[in-house]
Amino acid sequence: MNLSEIEQLISSPLTNFRQTYRTELDTATPLIGDVGRYLNDAPGKQLRPMLLMLSAGATHNDDVPSERLSVALEMLHNCTLLHDDVVDNSQLRHGRATVNRRWGNKTAVLCGDYFLARVMLMLNEINDPDINRIIDRTVMEMSTGELLQQQRCQERDASEQNYYDTIRKKTASLMAACCETGAIRTRWQSQMQEAGMHIGTAFQLRDDLLDFMPPAFTGKPTGNDIREHKLTLPLIAYLRTLSQGRRREIEKMLVQDPLPDQTVVHIVHNVVHSPAIQETQRAIAAQVAEANAKLAFLDDSPFKEGLMQITQQLVES
Repeated sequence: MNLSEIEQLISSPLTNFRQTYRTELDTATPLIGDVGRYLNDAPGKQLRPMLLMLSAGATHNDDVPSERLSVALEMLHNCTLLHDDVVDNSQLRHGRATVNRRWGNKTAVLCGDYFLARVMLMLNEINDPDINRIIDRTVMEMSTGELLQQQRCQERDASEQNYYDTIRKKTASLMAACCETGAIRTRWQSQMQEAGMHIGTAFQLRDDLLDFMPPAFTGKPTGNDIREHKLTLPLIAYLRTLSQGRRREIEKMLVQDPLPDQTVVHIVHNVVHSPAIQETQRAIAAQVAEANAKLAFLDDSPFKEGLMQITQQLVES
């Protein structure tokens, strides 16, 4: 099952989601609409709504307002992108200028605030206490994850356990919420939350790995995470292979602000030619295996197959 077949499987709710999202943007101010459409035209969008819709289908759940809730969750995701890029002073995302680079930090922050407020209003309209609790918890986890990342960057904390704790909160928690709300009040709700957490963790591991791949392959600058002083698993795994003295040398390079381009190139080269890349690939495969183990308990259906195919692509792409 390829992506077009998966989209065809959920074509009705996915079409309704896209129409509703466009309507939300059209009723906002022209600037907010422009920013929202710019974000939504980026590659790799709508993964989270697809997870929600497939989860609802796989758990035979007709008790979830999947189209409306998908719009709220996608807006929440876009809100975090806007705020994160300002915090990280990111200039590119997927090879395109970030909103803060194109429109400025103030516009990016205020549009992010608007999206968050719109999410709150949509959740109020949905009026489902169980869904509200999941989303409230998720927003807190995402905020905590961003703060933990900032703290650990400052402290140069290269603990693998803390890295996983950060990405589960910052990235995976939203994908877990999509899968869990899709399965809301079914007997699979808890395991779908766990499956979504593993999918989200694998997704972030893959994104961190791609930061060491050539720009022609990824569409974004190589070593951008290093420039932003982020300690991701490939870098953590590389540092672990070094002698104490050599590790101190690299750590001294990493604290330079801004990092010279030649330093970034040097570190990326070393990471790519170390066992760290293979270790990260194994970590992705392990998370995918955990996700598939949770999904295996679902009844056989095209929706289950779609979820497992999306998950498998994190290993194969």
